[in-house]
Amino acid sequence: MATLGESRGASGLRPQPVPSGSVADSVGTVETALRCRPAIWFFLGALLIQLAAVAGFNIAVNPYRLYSSQWVPPVIEDDYTAKLELLCHCQPRLLVLGSSRVRKLEPSYLQQRTGLPAFNLGVASSLPEDWICLFRYATEGLGRDVQWVVLGVDVDSFHPTAPVNPLLLKNPRLRGYLPSELRPGWSMKLADLAQALTLEQTVVSVHALQPPPRNAREWFDPDGLVHVAHEDRPLDLSQDMSPCMQRFGDFPYLSPARLGYVDELARRCQARGIRLSVFLTTVHDVYARAVKTTYGPRYCELAPRLRQMAARDRFRFVDCSRVWRYGGDPNDFYDISHIKSGNARRIIDYVVQ
Repeated sequence: MATLGESRGASGLRPQPVPSGSVADSVGTVETALRCRPAIWFFLGALLIQLAAVAGFNIAVNPYRLYSSQWVPPVIEDDYTAKLELLCHCQPRLLVLGSSRVRKLEPSYLQQRTGLPAFNLGVASSLPEDWICLFRYATEGLGRDVQWVVLGVDVDSFHPTAPVNPLLLKNPRLRGYLPSELRPGWSMKLADLAQALTLEQTVVSVHALQPPPRNAREWFDPDGLVHVAHEDRPLDLSQDMSPCMQRFGDFPYLSPARLGYVDELARRCQARGIRLSVFLTTVHDVYARAVKTTYGPRYCELAPRLRQMAARDRFRFVDCSRVWRYGGDPNDFYDISHIKSGNARRIIDYVVQ
């Protein structure tokens, strides 16, 4: 019989003695794991049930209108959400589009002048891509039978480096109508779903179940007309102009892409047989002087460009950039870039002809 030493010489391997307790320890570890497995699965199952409950609650309440459910009124945090909720309950034949500078155009006065029920769909800081999305949502998404669009255009709407409004990108009802080059990818939808699992949205959902307090600074009528707190006070010209001047900083030219979006809106109106009226919005003379180094050159480029587009695309264009152009009142502003209802009515009289 070969000895251990001989065996090593033949194979080069030395058998190692097996510790007497290792087999028993291994068996014990397996048995322990098997006994713990139900507890692990119970924990994971309970966790998944809780996460599903949280997500289901937030999706059902839908406080930010990120999902399709609409059982509970949303938490209003921006113009987009507020205006879209109101529009869902209206059947306008005339739409007002533009930035916060058009929000005082009264739908009731527009109806008086045109005979068409109107809705003010102006949203703060909107840009040409916003107007495309809002128009398409109203006419395509909601199927509203719009016959007339009144569009107020700001000079700074065509800033070449201004980013797409984050609130537009986050709004699932609107972002699908963005031009393809601006449309967010699937990651945005995943982010919406992931937000349903957050503590922040859960807290907001709980608050959404309670009667909402009215915004103390501004609020909207059912037809979209804005009311601003203290708007009846006399105009204060000593306001800080730095935010206005920042909007016109580094403004070397008009954005060709954003001019193209106005073209697209005009073509869509023409294809649907919708009348389009475009006007340059009003700013106070103090505002214009404060930003004259960039506002002036860009205004001188934009006004003739819009006249050319109006002739080509067959829409009406008027220049309301200064109050004297339409017989306005230089004191009828509630701040240096937002008109009150008196000037708004004068603009309507001038534009709607």
